[in-house]
Amino acid sequence: MNQATNHHKPSSLIPGLGVIVMAAGLGKRMNSNDAKVLHQVAGKAMVLYAVDVALRLVGHRIAVVVGHQADRVRQVIESGIAGRLRAEAVNIVEQPDQLGTGHAVMQSRSVFVDEKAARPTQYLILNGDTPLLKEQTARDLVQVHQSQDATVTILTAKLDDPSGYGRLFVGGPISNMVMSPRPMCSRLSRIEMRLRQNEPPMKSMSAPMSFLETFSSMHWTN
Repeated sequence: MNQATNHHKPSSLIPGLGVIVMAAGLGKRMNSNDAKVLHQVAGKAMVLYAVDVALRLVGHRIAVVVGHQADRVRQVIESGIAGRLRAEAVNIVEQPDQLGTGHAVMQSRSVFVDEKAARPTQYLILNGDTPLLKEQTARDLVQVHQSQDATVTILTAKLDDPSGYGRLFVGGPISNMVMSPRPMCSRLSRIEMRLRQNEPPMKSMSAPMSFLETFSSMHWTN
């Protein structure tokens, strides 16, 4: 079904899925006065594409983490989802100080930890600056994650020319992630989406929220 005509039928939602949209960064490499996620693609702020994918999938709640120009980003999101089916599932939380990806994820705890409601059984973390991510790609990611009984599953892109992009160091399990300091590419060549899973779950990962705790303790190299 074409994404433009998908009306978010309840049967298409993934039970127990919580989604976190990362939208707090400055976007220094954009060389702009606007927050990166506010830049428009086809007349629509980039962050709204990620929120749209989340709304089509989430069976629990959505946490959008804002930070840089938080008020502007919040306003764009609230305006963009006004009147949308299940818009009440979207919760905006703030990361006042941009202290990294793991710290941003931890700001979502208040959305998912509710004594009166069950917690999500799984989480999907989306970047707010990925307007080309398709709903089906995200669904495939979750499906592979579930079928492999993985602890963490990461979606990557294999590019003919990866200059300007970050790197994942893989030798079996993923060993490191490095952000490239070079300017972003202005042109993409052929993109091949692929999925990578790490080894089977560790015993310490049995509690759903322990994933967020473990994720926030990972080493991120700028």
